Amino acid sequence: MKKYELTDETKTIEEKTLYRIKALRDFGDVISGDLGGFVEYEDNLSHAGDCWIYSEALVFDKARITQNSRVYDNAWVFGNAEVYDNAKVSENSRISKDVSIYENAKIFGNARISDNAKIFGNAKIFSCAWISENARVSDNAKIFGNAKISGITKICGNVKIYQGAHVSGNSQVYENASIFGNSKIYGNATVFGSSVISDTAKVLGNSKIFGYAKVSGNAQISGNALISGEAEVFDETRVYEKAKVYGSARVSERSDIYGNAKVLGNTEIFGNAKVFGDAKLEGNIKIFGNERISI
Repeated sequence: MKKYELTDETKTIEEKTLYRIKALRDFGDVISGDLGGFVEYEDNLSHAGDCWIYSEALVFDKARITQNSRVYDNAWVFGNAEVYDNAKVSENSRISKDVSIYENAKIFGNARISDNAKIFGNAKIFSCAWISENARVSDNAKIFGNAKISGITKICGNVKIYQGAHVSGNSQVYENASIFGNSKIYGNATVFGSSVISDTAKVLGNSKIFGYAKVSGNAQISGNALISGEAEVFDETRVYEKAKVYGSARVSERSDIYGNAKVLGNTEIFGNAKVFGDAKLEGNIKIFGNERISI
């Protein structure tokens, strides 16, 4: 039995004629006679389940709303996009192309989801966040502000990515990591644990940031570098090649850590210091000025 019909009220969008829908029976929170949003074809909204399109929301092209999903407010779902399970799309969101939104995901604010992106689990995408290409966002991840997620990235766990942060390439961010400011994560970089990347920091290559590590300022982590523990890397610091900074080490100002160097314990590196080769610094050492340390 059909649960809705197309009315004579229409709206033209991109030279397409959309029709307001009207409920023919009670289901979910919808009462028979309720007016809904607009569809281009009946194929846009399933007659099964409790799925519904509310108020001024638009669903057109070959987009599909099925199962118990909801589309509210002024949201648009179009292209070949699919919204299903218990997913919700609302406010001024735009879902397009071959996107899939499912499970308990929520998209709201002015969020834009396009290309082949998939949003699922309990993920929330909102504010002016933009998810594109083949990105996957799941679990309890939150993407908001002006954050951008692209490439074939995987974002999951309890991750928060916000402000103007950009995660792209083949990078992965998971567990309880936070990425914000105008920081960039790309290449094959992996950020996890309770680590924090902020300001204009860049994490790229095959580098890994985890534990409670913090990378901020204009710091750049690349190559196969590893930052972990409670280490802090900030200012104009560069850590690259196979270097490791961990423990409670702090590296700042214009320092460079590279080669197979290891900096750990309570070591502090600052100024224009360079630590490289097979150097290993631990304990309460302080290296600063223009010092060069290699072993």
